[in-house]
Amino acid sequence: MALIGRQFTPSEGKKYASFPYENQDKMKKKFINAEEFDTRFDQVEDIIEYLDVGKAERPGLKQRRVSVDFPALMIQELDREASRLGITRQSVIKFWISEKLNPDVSVKC
Repeated sequence: MALIGRQFTPSEGKKYASFPYENQDKMKKKFINAEEFDTRFDQVEDIIEYLDVGKAERPGLKQRRVSVDFPALMIQELDREASRLGITRQSVIKFWISEKLNPDVSVKC
């Protein structure tokens, strides 16, 4: 059973969602060749309509989970500093480690 283009009744609303687009022209993907893209970029034109930003990634910043044990007093000090700065404990730890590893580079936590 193909669902594309099918109209749903209100009773089916819990199973399926239908989202009509007001302006279907905005939803169409636009394509240009690499040379045209480079030219527009170099001329500081808006090129966002040619990019698929939903799949954009920053190389080398993929998250990995690490488990570290800290003494209770150190956790209290971290929490106090996080509270003072208005950020999470994890952000404090990540920021301090990034400062120590790369003192010339600022990393958003």
